[in-house]
Amino acid sequence: MTKTREPLTRDVIVSQTLKLLDDQGVAGFRLKELAGRLNVTIPNLYRHFKNREDIIYSALADDYIAMCHDTARTVQQLTHHVDSLPNFLSVLGDRVLARNPLEKARRRATRLQALASIGEHERSDEMRAALHTVHVAVEDFFRQAQASGTLRSDVSPGALAWVTRSIHAGVVVGDLDPALDVSETEFWNVLAFLVQSLSPDGGPGR
Repeated sequence: MTKTREPLTRDVIVSQTLKLLDDQGVAGFRLKELAGRLNVTIPNLYRHFKNREDIIYSALADDYIAMCHDTARTVQQLTHHVDSLPNFLSVLGDRVLARNPLEKARRRATRLQALASIGEHERSDEMRAALHTVHVAVEDFFRQAQASGTLRSDVSPGALAWVTRSIHAGVVVGDLDPALDVSETEFWNVLAFLVQSLSPDGGPGR
């Protein structure tokens, strides 16, 4: 009996493309290998994408947008659980800014490096909009922390969100640079020190 092949959809192509990019990077990505893994011919791929570059960029763009929306959802789910400074620090460190396991960090680094190598594209605005959803969610997170009395009310939630996203970008740089010798404990100690300085009744020396 002939084995039934999985229907060739855009999502199936994207999923397999991301796996190949993780293994081989953009330079090593070959349509012949992608088609072989999907058990189709190369012309079949062109029913869904214009060319090799379109396949690569579409896969990376989809992945980046999904990552942004997933992060925003996670932050939104946690926003109303912030009611004390220790709880705030726990949520921020364990769920919002925590480093990923090594293999996941490497995969993210590979995809971000590949995305950065391509530059501007017709979906750049869509990706920037997805990233903005993260900023809005983080800003709301800080606004709720202020409403609960966890953080001082005289600090701009937007500025706090900006700083937090910058810190998160620094964590990503750590993923991209294996020579950066900063432990997660050191990173978290500094972040906790900064957050405590923003509490209404505390400070760095508390």
